[in-house]
Amino acid sequence: MKKRKIKRILEWLFEEEKEESSEEADGSIVEINLWQTLLIIAVIILVLFGIFYSQMPKMENLPGIDIPDYIESKIEKDYFLNKKNIENGDFSRGIAHWNTADGGAVFPGSRSRITLSRTEFHSTPYSLQVLSVTPANRIFYTKSARTKILDNPYDFRSRENWLGVIPGTKLKVSLWYKGDILTVYLQCLHADGAWKGIGKVTGNRTDKWQELILEGRVPDNGRAVALE
Repeated sequence: MKKRKIKRILEWLFEEEKEESSEEADGSIVEINLWQTLLIIAVIILVLFGIFYSQMPKMENLPGIDIPDYIESKIEKDYFLNKKNIENGDFSRGIAHWNTADGGAVFPGSRSRITLSRTEFHSTPYSLQVLSVTPANRIFYTKSARTKILDNPYDFRSRENWLGVIPGTKLKVSLWYKGDILTVYLQCLHADGAWKGIGKVTGNRTDKWQELILEGRVPDNGRAVALE
């Protein structure tokens, strides 16, 4: 239906132009032809915009969103079911999946520089070296392989750091570290969109590699965890 209407408009415009071109070409006719040309361009732009808009994914109406329904519809039921481990835990793929919240909405004062160490590591091939410029800096494991700053890791819509889990699941996180004081958190995304801690472990300053082990249980209303 829309295509037929557009076709009739274009036929009318070109028919008018043909009739006027047979008359004497004076200033007024030139002015009319100019406006017709501009109108044709406007119609073409509207047509192209309509095609583009029809192909765009519809934006969700987030202000009036039902948070529990949103979470249930977007989350994977168990992120670790087939993985069993986090991705790039040995940093063999660089710092992919390890993102910071430096300067974000929640931690605006946090600043750090993250690099790979090829000489200091507990297991091959690398370790993640974090230089805290303005403590306390924070590192988050995310599903996204890109390296970028997380503006608000606790926004319930930021699905890249949702690690879906089945309620009642017991989780165990282990890592080796060396250097300054290190605190590891397991944060849990609840069905209502709130984040609450379910585990925390702190390691003291050390110049030798030490293992940290963190365990936690996902509550009945837990839907995902985040590793910080």
